[in-house]
Amino acid sequence: MLLITLTTTTAILVLKQVSGAGPANGQNKQTFTSLCALVLAAQLENPKVETPQTAQTALTTAKHISTLLKHGGDVVALAKQLKNNAALEKEHFPATCKTEHAEPCKQAATWLNNLSEAEKAKLLAATEDNRGFKQQINETVEALKDLGTPGGELKVTKPSGDVATKLREAVYGAPGPIPADPTVTVTTDRETSCGKADPAPGAMAAKSIVGTIVCLCATDSGDSTSNKGCYKTPTAAQDFTPGAKTVNQWNNILGACKELHPNHEKIGYKLVAPAVAALQRELYSAKGRNRDKTGILGAIDGTGAGSCTGEHGSNNSACAMFKSTADTIQEPTWMNKAREALEEIAKRQDAKSATTVAAGEAAALNATLTTLLNLNKLTALKQQPTKPPPTGNANAVEATKQHEEADKDCKSKEKDTECTEPCTWEGGDAKTRKHCKLNTTAVNNQAAKAEKNGATGGAASTGCAKDGNKAECDADKTGDKQNCVWRKGKDDKDKGKEMCRSSSFLIKKKLSPSMAAVFVGMAAF
Repeated sequence: MLLITLTTTTAILVLKQVSGAGPANGQNKQTFTSLCALVLAAQLENPKVETPQTAQTALTTAKHISTLLKHGGDVVALAKQLKNNAALEKEHFPATCKTEHAEPCKQAATWLNNLSEAEKAKLLAATEDNRGFKQQINETVEALKDLGTPGGELKVTKPSGDVATKLREAVYGAPGPIPADPTVTVTTDRETSCGKADPAPGAMAAKSIVGTIVCLCATDSGDSTSNKGCYKTPTAAQDFTPGAKTVNQWNNILGACKELHPNHEKIGYKLVAPAVAALQRELYSAKGRNRDKTGILGAIDGTGAGSCTGEHGSNNSACAMFKSTADTIQEPTWMNKAREALEEIAKRQDAKSATTVAAGEAAALNATLTTLLNLNKLTALKQQPTKPPPTGNANAVEATKQHEEADKDCKSKEKDTECTEPCTWEGGDAKTRKHCKLNTTAVNNQAAKAEKNGATGGAASTGCAKDGNKAECDADKTGDKQNCVWRKGKDDKDKGKEMCRSSSFLIKKKLSPSMAAVFVGMAAF
């Protein structure tokens, strides 16, 4: 009886060792979080490297303008023909738009027909320009064309690698579509599949991320409610008998991953690099009580000298081991695949950056092209004949010049005492600062008087000349303003002769009657 009791007790002890409880306090959650990032990234499609629509439009526009500048009137003529007959045969195309030029001409003509009349006018003006704009427009067009391919895409080298395929190989252990119910291949038992201490890395865990997740998170079939190492609810019991096995309740595991990464679709492949880095760092980190066990993903109990049995105790745990010898870590196959995916992601990111730069260059050249076309069309820039002035050129130029000089002279005076005819003080009671302006009313009167005297041969009976002596001259005023001044002449004709002379700049400058008439007209305008 005693022997039977001892035997039963021994059997119970052995059973507990084989089916011990798994980790119950989220010991593997950090590792699970990194593995989940890769699982979710594998659900994404390859990131696209595409030419922005604005750049495509700019490249297409450049191609058609280039054809238009080369073939000029023939493209315009073809546009009219195609408008009337879209099925026009190529043998009826204009002379320079035949053979190899037929298709580019047809495309440019069709494009031209779809433009507004204002845009057409700009382009036609460019084909007729002989002032240098056409050359600048053509140079800009050719520079823009150089950025693109014949197919209208930016000339950027696109990577040929497949990010999605490499990530799916890492996660599921094989290329192809994402399986709804992934499988793992168990080798002998859980311990052999997930890894034994030092000499034997886990074959199932090494092949795929799914296999590693099963090793860390699944509960043994003999203890269906114990493993809460990865997330708060116990995981389903997993069959660890030899052969291909479906992962039990994979959707629950996937749901837990999405809870950990709620924005995974928005973040995209940015999840991959930090996840791979974290897993590699953990793989080479020392674990166990004595901090001397490496090559382990997930928690390990005690010294860590045991194996990944699923039991969290007796130096074992629910983990994955990748040590081939005491000193050698044999990295899992899936980690290498994840790194290959990272390399492809980097290449695509470089291509995207190059596309952004090229698109910016295309936008800048397109803006330059638009500016050149607009400038070329502006009537003000075209060589138009100048209109003759309303009176004699020489007189008009001289009168304008004198008007500008007088205006400038008035504005330079900053005291009311200096602001005399033909200037007027507009500062009120202020005595200083720039309030002196040209008196246009006085200018008109003086100019008219000069014109009248000249026309009639007026003698000393009018103007300042009528004042025969200095006293009369000094008394010739309008209010407080001095009309005349007794002084010597400055011109060769009466230089040195003292007489009463006008203080007006018009008379000082000895305007001829015709010039005075010009000035009157100009001032009135």
